[in-house]
Amino acid sequence: MSLEQQVTALVDASNNLTGAVTGKISEIDQRVDRAENEYNQFKDDIQEYIPLPLNLFTNAMMRSVEAEGHPTGFEFVGCTLEAVHPYTKGFEGCYTGTAPSNVAPTPDSANESNPYWYGRYNLGPRMYRGGLSGGWGGISDGKILKITSTASAGSKFFRIPVETFGVFQKLGMRFWIKIVNGKVGMGNDNGLWSGSSNRLGNVIEKSEADTGDDGWFLVDKVISIAQASAVSGNVLNFGLPHDQNCEVYIALPFLYIPMAGKSMLVAAGETGGSPIFTPEG
Repeated sequence: MSLEQQVTALVDASNNLTGAVTGKISEIDQRVDRAENEYNQFKDDIQEYIPLPLNLFTNAMMRSVEAEGHPTGFEFVGCTLEAVHPYTKGFEGCYTGTAPSNVAPTPDSANESNPYWYGRYNLGPRMYRGGLSGGWGGISDGKILKITSTASAGSKFFRIPVETFGVFQKLGMRFWIKIVNGKVGMGNDNGLWSGSSNRLGNVIEKSEADTGDDGWFLVDKVISIAQASAVSGNVLNFGLPHDQNCEVYIALPFLYIPMAGKSMLVAAGETGGSPIFTPEG
C-alpha cells in the first residue's frame, strides 16, 4: 500500500471514528434528556402522593384576634401587626354572581368594604371557590396578616406561634405574600439589630413577590436553622429591614418539619401547657 493510500485509509478510519463518537454522544444526550424529563415528572407527581403534614403554626387562618387587632399568639417588635379581611389587596374576591355596586376597580385597591370581583362565583386565583371569607365550602371568619414598619434604627421582626416540640434543624414553609414596600427575611435572628443594620437572611424581595398573580406570590421553601427543640424565641423570626418603610401582607402561613437528619416531633397535642398527652378513651 502506497503512502497516499495509507493516509487515505487513516483519514477514512478517523472519519468513521468521529461519526461513531458523534452518534454515541447524540445517544447519550437523548438518554440524559429522557432522564431529566422523567425526573421532572417524578418531582411533579410525587407531591400528589405524599400526605401533607399538619400545620405547626397555630392560628394560621387568624380566626382568633386580640382586641388591639393582631392575631392571637403572634409576637412583634418594631413593627405593627393587624389581622385584616381577606378582601384586602385582592387576596380573595367576593363570591357573587354579578359584580356588586361597591366593587373595587383593581385588586390593589380592594378592602373589606370594597371587594374586587374576579368573575361569577370566583374568589380569584388564590382560592377560587371556598376561602377565608366565605364562598362555596369556605369559612367566614378567617383573616390575613398585615405588617407595617417605619424606617428607623432598631430591631424589627414578628413571630407566628408554634406550640409543638421536637428536634428542628430545617423548616419547610409555604405562604402567600404581597409586598407593597420593603422586603422580608426568614430564620434565625432575622430582624435583630446588629449595631448598624438588621440581620436578614432567606430574603423575599419585592421584585420576586411581584411576579405572582396580582402581586401575590406563593413562597414554598425549606430553610436551615440552628438546631433547636422548640421553635420559639429567635429560632424563627420574620425580619424587616431597618432602613425602609415596609408594608407586607401574608396569608395562610404553613409550617412543617422535613424528613431529614435528626428531625422528630412529639405526640400530637403535647405542648408547653400539656407536657403529657393522654388520648381520650
